[in-house]
Amino acid sequence: MDDGGPLSVAANAFAIVSMADVVFRSGKQLYDLYSRTHNAPASMAQLLDELRTSTSIIAHVRIFLHEFETSAFAITDGQSLPQIRTVLTLISHEYDILARLIQNAQSASSDGWLGQFTKSLRWVMEEQKLLQSSRRLQRLTASMTVALSVTGRRNDVLMRRELDATRADITKLAQKIEERMSNSIVPLSRTDSLRLQQQKLARRIQRVKTQGRQSGSIPRPVPPASTAICSYLENLVLYEHEDESIQLVEPIYEEITVPLLLLKNALVAAVQAALASSELAVSKSDIRFVSNMSNLLLAHAHAASAARLRSKVTRLDAKENPGKSAMLRSNGRPAKHVPSSEHWESWKGIMIMDAPSRPRWSEDQRHSSLHVIKASPRETPWGLLRPELVLGRDGGSLPRVLGFRFSFSPLQKLSTVGVSVSYISQPLLQRFIWNLPKRYPSDKSNYVRCSRAAALPEESPMLCSSCWRRKTVQWDDLDNGLSKHERPGRGQDLRPVRYRGSGRSGSYRTRQFRGASAKEHQSKEPARGSSRRCGAKLISSATLT
Repeated sequence: MDDGGPLSVAANAFAIVSMADVVFRSGKQLYDLYSRTHNAPASMAQLLDELRTSTSIIAHVRIFLHEFETSAFAITDGQSLPQIRTVLTLISHEYDILARLIQNAQSASSDGWLGQFTKSLRWVMEEQKLLQSSRRLQRLTASMTVALSVTGRRNDVLMRRELDATRADITKLAQKIEERMSNSIVPLSRTDSLRLQQQKLARRIQRVKTQGRQSGSIPRPVPPASTAICSYLENLVLYEHEDESIQLVEPIYEEITVPLLLLKNALVAAVQAALASSELAVSKSDIRFVSNMSNLLLAHAHAASAARLRSKVTRLDAKENPGKSAMLRSNGRPAKHVPSSEHWESWKGIMIMDAPSRPRWSEDQRHSSLHVIKASPRETPWGLLRPELVLGRDGGSLPRVLGFRFSFSPLQKLSTVGVSVSYISQPLLQRFIWNLPKRYPSDKSNYVRCSRAAALPEESPMLCSSCWRRKTVQWDDLDNGLSKHERPGRGQDLRPVRYRGSGRSGSYRTRQFRGASAKEHQSKEPARGSSRRCGAKLISSATLT
C-alpha cells in the first residue's frame, strides 16, 4: 500500500471494492455453469461446495469494504487491505482456471455423438485438476476468513484506545470546569465564613433574666414565651408622619440587636432571590428605603445596647464604691441615677427617626389601588422569614411600597427572641384612619388618658382629640379590613365600610349607597359613636381593586 496518506488509502479501498464485485459475479456464474454440467465426475460436488463457500465469504468482504469507505478510521483499517486484496487476486485467478476448464469440457447441442464422447472423456482427464482447484479454493477461503477476523480484532483494540482517549479528554475538561467554578465560588465561600463567624458570635450571647428591686419602680415584664423552648416575637410598629419622619410608639423590653442583625441578613438574601427569580417588581428606591430603614433600626438597637451596658456599669460601680458616689456629690457633680426599670432607655415611649430619603408621595400615589402580597415563608440560614407587602399602583411602571411587615423567627441556637417589623406609610395611614387628629385637646381637664397611651408624651400627634386616647391602626387591623372587603358585583355599589369600637376590639358594619359618592355620605351620615370613640377608620371600595 502506498504511503500517500488518507487519499491513497481511499483510492485503494475503492479499487478493492470494485475488484470484490467482479470476483463475486464470476463466482456466481461459475456455480451456475458447474451445477448444470452433465456426465460430471464425482469430484464435482466438492467443487460446488467450495464455490458456494468462497462466494459467501466474498459477499461478506463486499459488505466490509462498503462500510470501510465511510469509516472514520480509514488509515488504521487500511492496514488489512493488502492482505484482502492478495486473497481476492488469488481467488479471481482460480476462477479463471475453472472457467477455462468448463469451457473446454462443456458439450453443445450441435455436437455429434463423437464430439460428446470426446468431451466426456476430457472430464475424466481433468478430474485431477478439479480436485486441486477445490483444495486451493478451500485454503483461500480460510485465508480470507482469517484476514477478516484479524481486522475485527484490530478494530476492537482501536475502539478501546479511542474510549480511553475520550475518557482522558473528559477528565481534563471536567478538571478545567472545576477550576473555573472554584474561582467563581470564592465570594460564596467568603460569605459562608462570615456567616459562621456570626453564628459563633451569637452563641456567646446569653439571655439573663433580671428582677427589679422591690423598692424601685415596676419591674420589667418578662413575656411567658421568652424561654429557651419557644422564641418570643417582639413587635416593632413604625408610622410615617406628613413630614416623612418615622415614629415608633411601642416600648421594647427585649434585647433585639442580634435578631435585627439576623433579620437584615435574611432580608437581603430573600430580596436577592426574589429579584433573581422575577418574583418581586418594585423600584430600586423602595428597596433602598427598606434597606436604610433596617440600618436605622439596627443603629438604634446598638445604641440601646450601649445605654444598657452603661447603666449596668454605673449601678455596679455605685454598689461596689459607695464612697466614690458620695465624693462626686460633695464636689458638686451629682451622680447619675439610672432606674432599674428602664431596661431600654432608647426604646421607651416614642422614638422619632428621620426617614431615609426617597421620592415624595404624589396625589395619585395617595389614592392608588392597593395590592397585598403575602409571600410564602422563606427558609434562610439564619431562620424563618415571613414577608408581607402592601403595594400601591397609580398607573406607573412599578408600584410603590405603602407598607410592609417582616416577621422573623431566628434559629434557636442563634437567638431565642424573634422580631416583627411593621411599617405603615402616611398615605396608607390616612386611607384607613377616619378623621385622624393632629394635636392633643387644648382642655385636658375633662378627658382621661388611655391606659395604653401611658408611654406617649402629652403632645403626641397620635392622641385622639375627643377622648385623648391613642388613635392608631395596627397591621392586623389593616389585614382584617382588606380581607373583609369584597369586590362589588353587578348591580351593587359597596362604598364605605367603617370600623367602630375602642382599641383593637369592635364590630364591622356595611352600608350600601346609591347615586352619591362615599365622601358625601361620609360628611352627611357619620358612624354612630365615631366622635366619642377612637380607632374609627374608613375603607373605600373605590380604592381597593
